[in-house]
Amino acid sequence: MEIEKSFRTDKGLCIIRPNKIILTKDGEASDITDTAKQETKLAPLIIYSIIALSFFGFALKGFLENNIYAALFLTVFGTASLARLIINLNKSNSRVIERDAIVEVEFKREYTSFPHAYFIIHYKNESGAIKQRRIQLPGTLITGKEEIENAYLIMESEFLNLKISR
Repeated sequence: MEIEKSFRTDKGLCIIRPNKIILTKDGEASDITDTAKQETKLAPLIIYSIIALSFFGFALKGFLENNIYAALFLTVFGTASLARLIINLNKSNSRVIERDAIVEVEFKREYTSFPHAYFIIHYKNESGAIKQRRIQLPGTLITGKEEIENAYLIMESEFLNLKISR
């Protein structure tokens, strides 16, 4: 069994060690410190909450002015922004994931106008909440197919319960 396996991601390198998974931008795992354990990006949460509050505020103004159609329209958009906020609460930005904490690993390949593939790692953080981290693989135009195949084989050999979604 190898001590360390790695594959290319969209924005760097994923290094799989026996005790943890490390995502780096420059390929060096030595620069990872405890400050890299940031769980969630705050910017999207703040933006979605401001957007949702503004939609609900304008919807309330529409209801008070008896403009029912505009109020309902803005309520729908406010609810959608609130749903995006709730979805983003479970996403993580952590660059280091302990292998013992991993609950499930999913492989997804999407066939849209530009096909791409990614892994979603579900894991428990220090407080016991289940978070998910998305590892985007390179595009499939030039060398992406070989990179995706390499990454899939590495993850399949490391995680026997790899779930495939299409």
